[in-house]
Amino acid sequence: TVEYGLVDSYFGNISFCRDNILYISQTGSSLDELAGCIDPVPLDGSSSAGLTASSELTAHLETIARTGADAILHGHPRFSVILSMDCDPKKKQVCRFSTRCHTHCPKKREVLGVPIVPGEVGTGPTGLCNTLPLAFERNKDAAIVYGHGLFTLGRGDFTQAFATLLTVENRCRAHYVDCVTKLRQ
Repeated sequence: TVEYGLVDSYFGNISFCRDNILYISQTGSSLDELAGCIDPVPLDGSSSAGLTASSELTAHLETIARTGADAILHGHPRFSVILSMDCDPKKKQVCRFSTRCHTHCPKKREVLGVPIVPGEVGTGPTGLCNTLPLAFERNKDAAIVYGHGLFTLGRGDFTQAFATLLTVENRCRAHYVDCVTKLRQ
């Protein structure tokens, strides 16, 4: 994902579930150098090994539990993130959550068929563990967290998750260019 420009070296995370253990990248680990930076987190809660895991561990755990996916890729590809924040300025002016869009947007939004959800790191009511899994009920492969990044799912390995991440970002890039071109005409 780093090589393809879908994430910067330190931005994003990765997880894979096998034999009731979620293997997840550690907080601050470089995604292009993951050797020794993967934490095994038993799904039965029998270990605190997840203490150094990605800050989005709870979102990964809940998403795996609700979707049955094995693999999650998360990156911050620029065009997906930019388009996730696209909101009609007139509607935003009158929205009571206009200063808290990233955590409280009540609208069901999407870009090119990919749901956009609000959320933040943590387990509170606006935590990604509560908002992200619900997005996969609308789209089985991808979801964008408002102003944050793109999450994609795979089954069996990372092939599908990577292909989806690449496809969504390429489609978002093309859509962005189309929008800018129309504005210039």
